Amino acid sequence: MEEPAVASDGCDFCGRLTDAEAERRVAGYRHAIDIEVLRARSNLYADWLAAADGVPNVEDVTIAGVEKRRGVSADPLNRRRFIELHADKFDTVGVNMIALPLRLKRKLCIEWNHLYRDWLAACPEAHYDAGKREFYHEVADSEPDVQVSAWWGAAHPLTGVVR
Repeated sequence: MEEPAVASDGCDFCGRLTDAEAERRVAGYRHAIDIEVLRARSNLYADWLAAADGVPNVEDVTIAGVEKRRGVSADPLNRRRFIELHADKFDTVGVNMIALPLRLKRKLCIEWNHLYRDWLAACPEAHYDAGKREFYHEVADSEPDVQVSAWWGAAHPLTGVVR
């Protein structure tokens, strides 16, 4: 099977895409997808973590004075292992995106880049800061609608008056 050709198309997002960035972003996609996939099976995931049997990353905790060993719920390796072990419990079959060839990872990123580019073109009030990797929009400073009092004895944030 031949991999798709990845070519430069003049997109600003694509122009900044390095191999390391493609690896980082695909790992981020999988991380986010795993979180969403687990929402439907959160109770089963919690039970699996509580048993701590076969869980890659565990912690010792004290609950109501009782020492307990359990899996770390926010750990990406634990989420991925649970999904792999319990594939029959999910409606969809997961693809190991991390194992994809670099050309396919770059292609995934390019497709997302074009979604970002098109969204920015459709929303001229939105901007992207490449250095911070953040989307944002300008907000004009405005006067507050209500007068806020510093009831705890500190200076009022707008007037500086201590009440």
